Amino acid sequence: MTLTPLQKADKEDYFDKALGTPSAQKILRFLVCWEKLPYRDLIVKTGLSESNVYATLKKLQQSGIVTSDVRGIYQLSEDEFTQTVKAAYSVFLKRLISQNLYEISKQIDLVSPEKITDQLLDLKATYKPFIDKYYSKKFSSLIGGLINSV
Repeated sequence: MTLTPLQKADKEDYFDKALGTPSAQKILRFLVCWEKLPYRDLIVKTGLSESNVYATLKKLQQSGIVTSDVRGIYQLSEDEFTQTVKAAYSVFLKRLISQNLYEISKQIDLVSPEKITDQLLDLKATYKPFIDKYYSKKFSSLIGGLINSV
C-alpha cells in the first residue's frame, strides 16, 4: 500500500508528536531499561496518570515503536529505527545512573546511612536491570562504603 504525500505527512506529524512528548520519553526510558513492562508497572514507574500512559502507549503503538504481544505487556518493536532509539536511550540511562551513583557517593560521609540506603534502594528499584548489568560493582562498592562508614 503506497501512501499519498498527504498521508505520509500525517503519519510523520503523528510520529513526531508521539516521540516529542515527555510522557513518551519516560515510557521509552523504562521500556529500554526493563525491556517488557505491564501497563500498571508503567504507571507506577513513570508517575504518569492512567489516562496519560494509555494515550501515550496508543500513539507509540500506532507509530510502530511499541508493541504488545501479550495483552497489557509492552515492549519496544524490533525495527531498525526503534533499535536506534533504544541505543540512544541506553546511553542516556547509563549517564543518568552513573551521575546518580556519583552524587550518592559524594554524600556518604555527609548524610545519614538510612538516607543513603533509601537513595540506593530507590535507584535500584527504578533501574534494576541496568544497574545489575552495568553497575553491579559500583553499587556493591557503595554499599560496602556505607557499611564501613557506620
